[in-house]
Formats: sequence, structure tokens, C-alpha cells
Amino acid sequence: MDRLLRCAARASRLSPVGSTCLVSALVAEALLNRHGYPVTLRVGAQRLAGAFAAHAWLEFEGCVVVGGPLAVVEQYTPFPEIDRLLT
Repeated sequence: MDRLLRCAARASRLSPVGSTCLVSALVAEALLNRHGYPVTLRVGAQRLAGAFAAHAWLEFEGCVVVGGPLAVVEQYTPFPEIDRLLT
């Protein structure tokens, strides 16, 4: 998985649309899912000095693998998982 995460990080940095947390998480999600790692895309939000801020990250088996460290992710209130909303 570490090799795939390094490849995803490099690919997101080279993206023509820029490298945001969402781009990084989507690139890694596609790559990891393709190689059999069932990751979960998470998006959360917070108010920071009165302004809205959002962040995207990936979790695998309950651990943050993209978009961390955990101290950053814990600052955001996660939206419900999309899969759970569709069922």
C-alpha cells in the first residue's frame, strides 16, 4: 500500500487541475480501490475564524492514509459516508 500511496501523491501533484486535498484523495482512492484496498473517502467541514473550511481524506480500516495527520482530520466534522446515504 505504501508504494501505491507514493504513486498517488506524485500523480496528484502532477495533476493539471491542481493538487488539493480532494484531488489527492480521489486519485489515491481510485488507485487503491483498483488494487483491492477498500478505502473510504471522507469529507468534513469546520468553521475557522467564522469562515467555512472543508477537507477530504481517505481511511483504510479506520486509519487515515491520505489527508492526515489525524490531528488535522480531527478538526473537521465529517459528513456522512456517501455509501451509507445511498442505502
